[in-house]
Amino acid sequence: PDDKICFYVRRLPINNKNVVYQTDKERETFMFAVRDKTGVFNAGDEMPYPFNETSDNQGGCTISIDNKYLYFAMMRHEGGAQANCDIYMSRNVDDEWKPFQKLGPQINHPIYWDSQPTISADGNTLIFASDRPGGFGGIDLYVSKRDPVTHVWGPAVNMGNKINTSGNEKTPFLHSDSQTLYFSSDGHFGFGGLDIFYIRKNEKGEWGDAENIGTPINSQGDDTGFFVSTDAKSGYFFSDEGGKVNGKGVGRYDLYSFPLYEAARPKETAFMEATIKTKEGDPVWGAVAELQNVRTKEKTYALVDSTTGKAMAAVVVDKKDDYILTIKNKELAFSSALISTKEASFSLPPKPVELITDSVKVGSSFVINNIYYNTNSADLKEESKVVLQAFADYLKEHPKVKIEIQGHTDNVGNASANQALSANRAFTVKALIESYGVDGNRITAKGFGSSKPLIDNSSEAGRAKNRRTEFLITED
Repeated sequence: PDDKICFYVRRLPINNKNVVYQTDKERETFMFAVRDKTGVFNAGDEMPYPFNETSDNQGGCTISIDNKYLYFAMMRHEGGAQANCDIYMSRNVDDEWKPFQKLGPQINHPIYWDSQPTISADGNTLIFASDRPGGFGGIDLYVSKRDPVTHVWGPAVNMGNKINTSGNEKTPFLHSDSQTLYFSSDGHFGFGGLDIFYIRKNEKGEWGDAENIGTPINSQGDDTGFFVSTDAKSGYFFSDEGGKVNGKGVGRYDLYSFPLYEAARPKETAFMEATIKTKEGDPVWGAVAELQNVRTKEKTYALVDSTTGKAMAAVVVDKKDDYILTIKNKELAFSSALISTKEASFSLPPKPVELITDSVKVGSSFVINNIYYNTNSADLKEESKVVLQAFADYLKEHPKVKIEIQGHTDNVGNASANQALSANRAFTVKALIESYGVDGNRITAKGFGSSKPLIDNSSEAGRAKNRRTEFLITED
C-alpha cells in the first residue's frame, strides 16, 4: 500500500542442476521487489522463510496497510488428498514472517478453488475469487466481512450480477479508498480474453456498473492482476499480449505500469498513523482505533498493534473534511484526537498522532484533547463540540463511569479571574455532554484556574499545554 514493495509470482522451468531450460515442469516462486529512492524496482528476491519452502505454489497476495498481514493463496496437498487452493495469512513480527494460518471455513470452501484475495484498508473486508457452486459462472468474486471488535470473519457472499457474469471474474483489487474495485472478466463485453474492468460504490454504498478500462491496457489476450498506486496516479497489470502492449514482452505474462487516466482513477487517499500508549509509555493491548468522518459520520476501524501500539488507517482526502480518532476498548479511558485532511495528500499525509490512555480506574485523570474556547470566554469552538460528542458516546458505552470535568488555565492575568473562567468552562463542557444524552448526575464540574500546571508557564508552548480540560474518574 505504501508503493515501496511489489509482490509477484515468477514461473520458471525446473532443473535439478540449477540450469533453467525448456521443460513442461515448472515451479512458481513467490517473489518481492523493493523500489529504490529513484522510483525503480530492483530485480526481485524470493520471499524469505516460511515462503517457498515446499512444492506448494503460493501467490495471488494482498497486504494490510501497515505491511504486517499478508493474505495469499496456496495450493497444498493435505493428508494425501488432491491439491486444493485456499487462502492463508502470515503476520510479520519484528521483520520476520510467522507460520501460515489458513483462513476458516467462512472463507475457504472445503473442496473448491479459493484464491486471489484483496483486503480493504481497514482490514475488515476480504474480496476473493472462487469457483464454488451457486455462482453466476465459472469463477465469481465473493466478499467476507470481519467484525472489527471480535475479528471473526463472516460467511463469504457472492458479489452479485453487477460484477459476476456467466463467464469468469478474477484478480480483484480493492483500492485503499474502499470505494473502487478493479477486476478481470471474460464475461463482460470486452476486447477478447480477460479484460480489466472497474466499478465504484455510489453514495448509498451500492456498486454501480462495471466499466471496461479500455485500450491500450486491454488487448485481445488476457489482461489481469490489475492494481493501482495509493496516490491513484499509476496502474500496474499483467498481460500475455506483450508485443501488442509495448513490443517488449519477455515472458508469457509480463508486468506493466502506466499512468492511469483520470476517469478510471479511484479517490486519492492518505495514510493516518497513530501511536496509542499508556501513561507509562507501554503499548495498549486489544484496542481498536475508530476514525470517524465529522461531516459524513462514516467510520473506519484499525487494529492497534499490541507490540508497537501503532494503528494505521487510510482516509479519502477531501479538503473540507476532518476526522476524529478515538480508541475502542472497554477497559481503557477515553482518548481522542481531531485530524484535518485540508492539507493532506498521499505524499503529505496527516501528521502522526500520539494518544495517551490507560485503564479505567477511580482517581485517574486524562486530558481531553482538542477542546478550545474563544479567548477569555467559556464559549466552545465548533471543532471542540465534535470531540465532546465522542466523549458523550464513550460515557454511554460505559454507564457505570462517573466523572469530574476539570478546567485549567495558564498563569496569565488575574488569579481569581482565571479561577472563575476555568470553572465556567468546566460547567460549559458538563452542560454540553448532558445535552448529548448523558445523565447529569454522573458528571460534576470544577475549576482550578492556574493552580495545577502540567509544566512551567515560562513559554508559550508551556502555557498552551496548561490551558486544558481534563476528566477525573470518580466512580467506575
